[in-house]
Amino acid sequence: MLKALRRLTYRSGLSKLARILGVSRFLRKWYYRVAVSRDCVFQVRVHSVVAKFSVRSPSELRRLEGGIPREDDFLRVLMSTLAPGDVFFDIGSDIGLFAILLAKVVGEQGQVIAFEPESRAHKELEDNVSLNRLTNIRIYQKALGQENSKGRLALIGRACSSLLPSVWEARMATASVRESRREGVVDCSPVIASSTTAWETVDIVEGDWLRESEALPIPRGVKIDVEGYEHFVLRGLKSTLANPACELLCMEIHPGILPEKVNVNDLMDLVRSLGFTDLDVHLRQTEIHMIARKAPSRGLGFAGGQHRGVPST
Repeated sequence: MLKALRRLTYRSGLSKLARILGVSRFLRKWYYRVAVSRDCVFQVRVHSVVAKFSVRSPSELRRLEGGIPREDDFLRVLMSTLAPGDVFFDIGSDIGLFAILLAKVVGEQGQVIAFEPESRAHKELEDNVSLNRLTNIRIYQKALGQENSKGRLALIGRACSSLLPSVWEARMATASVRESRREGVVDCSPVIASSTTAWETVDIVEGDWLRESEALPIPRGVKIDVEGYEHFVLRGLKSTLANPACELLCMEIHPGILPEKVNVNDLMDLVRSLGFTDLDVHLRQTEIHMIARKAPSRGLGFAGGQHRGVPST
């Protein structure tokens, strides 16, 4: 019954029929009650790794479950590459999907360093770390950038937030979330004016400075998902990323909200300048997923140097 309910809730054709019949909200609530324990805990299994997450509503469950297949390319390569004792940086950790799963992969001998500036997501991240009884995750409620400063985080709906420099505040003030009817996908690109966009003041720190001042180890793997702020994260973390010990970078690129005079090719060139010679880049709905290595991939199915579907902007 659980699998049947899940298909009715998530599969585009069936969910569309449910909306037409006016029962989609009922089905989502029913699925939530069946799938989630009484203490609001949901267990997931991703590539043989089991983790628990706190989900307090049908929308939070949909966000978590829907995010796993959309992030599977990153999860697959990170979970198959990192090993016990390795270090992983999760930049833009949100509620901790990557941080929790990779903490179980690297084990007690390894470390996960998670960065999440948004206060609500940061609290949920802490709760999920405690729920899984993990002691190898270190959490920073900070955004990584190219200098130490304060910034304003645009809270564009519940599903995404974006940190942009002051010259972009006017543009982001006219942003809103366009939510796809397919699989609950959220597009954070600026589209139409919205009075629902809120702001939160957060700390921005230069990544290299923080790593050195906190005596953090060089990560073997890094994931970056920062809703348009990728360029600033890369520039502030250049020394860390260029270190030969840092072998794998998974980065989500948001072409619609990149800074002025910065495009996808600029980001790829910057990544290459840091020593990553094997880039696999592909479209994922409105975003681009980049998997970058410093040595040719072996046995993981990634075609080195291919740029499938990359816009020429």
